[in-house]
Amino acid sequence: MNVVVIQKALGIPMSQKAPVVPPPGQDGPPPEADAVSEEQSSEVSTPAPTTDKRKGKLKIDATVADQMISYPTDLNLLNESRKQSERLIDMLYQQGNWATKPRTYRRTARRQYLQLAKKKRKSKRALHKAIGQQLRYLRRNLKTIGNMLDHLVEEPFPFMPRDQRIYWVIQHVYGQQEAMWRSKTHRCADRIVNIYQPYVRPIVRGKDKANVEFGAKLGVSLQQGYARINTLSGRRAVGMPTTKAVI
Repeated sequence: MNVVVIQKALGIPMSQKAPVVPPPGQDGPPPEADAVSEEQSSEVSTPAPTTDKRKGKLKIDATVADQMISYPTDLNLLNESRKQSERLIDMLYQQGNWATKPRTYRRTARRQYLQLAKKKRKSKRALHKAIGQQLRYLRRNLKTIGNMLDHLVEEPFPFMPRDQRIYWVIQHVYGQQEAMWRSKTHRCADRIVNIYQPYVRPIVRGKDKANVEFGAKLGVSLQQGYARINTLSGRRAVGMPTTKAVI
């Protein structure tokens, strides 16, 4: 607008350009000023080519692959471990030359278990007492199995691989349950919730349907309709994969 006012004051036609007044100390207009301005305008208007090939959307989430196991409780887990220990004692008794069969008190142990298991409402005191009873029966049976194996040291190992695995698992179950029973807690590291699938771990999900799920934890990503399993672990510490790891 200032240029138009100056042109009208000097009587210069509108079609002509106003003369460029050089700044003080300079003889003439800056050389190639118009060419530089045109080049700058062309550079600004033309975008630079890009080599970024990223496109689409990436969805990341964590889930649990549920295992088909019964909901575990301390009392049920100890009762099942006690029953398996009694079965192993019967197996060792049939394979060896024993004068008398070791006592297991299985009828008394089962009766005490059913007295509480059939109740809809179980008090903490009654449950703590019942768990202690099953722990003592299981401890007695494990000691009996150890003594019977010591007498068969010269014989081939009497247990098949499956029975040997169960024998190893129920010893760990006894150790975990006794520690929790003495401390009056319900948590321990690498807690076993099923003696037939000892690798299954509880995963806290916080859902309305099931607060705790049992199985392996998966980190899944979805891109362009394809789902990929990025992490797979039985431990609850492993969760949703990071974006950097997925890409």
